[in-house]
Amino acid sequence: MFEREKGARRSAIRRCTDRNQESFKRYGAKGIVVCQAWMESFDQFLLDMGPAPTPKHWLGRIDVTQGYNPTNCCWTTRAEQALRRKAVRKVLWQGKPTPAALIETLPGQPLRRAILARDACGLNMENPPAGSLSAKVIWLTHCGERLPLATWSKRLGIDRTTLLARVKRGLPTEQVLHRGRLPSRKPFSTPTPAL
Repeated sequence: MFEREKGARRSAIRRCTDRNQESFKRYGAKGIVVCQAWMESFDQFLLDMGPAPTPKHWLGRIDVTQGYNPTNCCWTTRAEQALRRKAVRKVLWQGKPTPAALIETLPGQPLRRAILARDACGLNMENPPAGSLSAKVIWLTHCGERLPLATWSKRLGIDRTTLLARVKRGLPTEQVLHRGRLPSRKPFSTPTPAL
């Protein structure tokens, strides 16, 4: 019983104390430690953390620069923990540093590189100005919705380079976002009603 939890505690202790462990250089050698109460007692660890919610959850640290203790640990998935890594690029979102990869998944947000480009230019992430946010980001408004070209590409399933070529041809937004092949290089014409 509680094999997953025992294994999680044991792994954390090994990473932080066993110099022969391959991962020691990323944990113990960098000053990451397991709190004394958890070192001494599995029961205390279980009391603080509770059982893992699913077999896919494992012990993760909220602040990856700090050690293993009740206030800095949680049961997490590998995908969630990957977003906490120091190497993950973060931008200010709703007042706190948030991984660009997470913002990219929200409705109406551009791809990660566009988010990072916006941030690098010092532009507001949550309230884009009326013009382009950067020379590299092309914004299109269609049916009252304003989104970057990359987001339209993802939403419609049209290759980004195809959309970009249409924009460069000077086509109206309706034609740029048209699914399928355009009939010719000439702009669409509205059929004249028969008299």
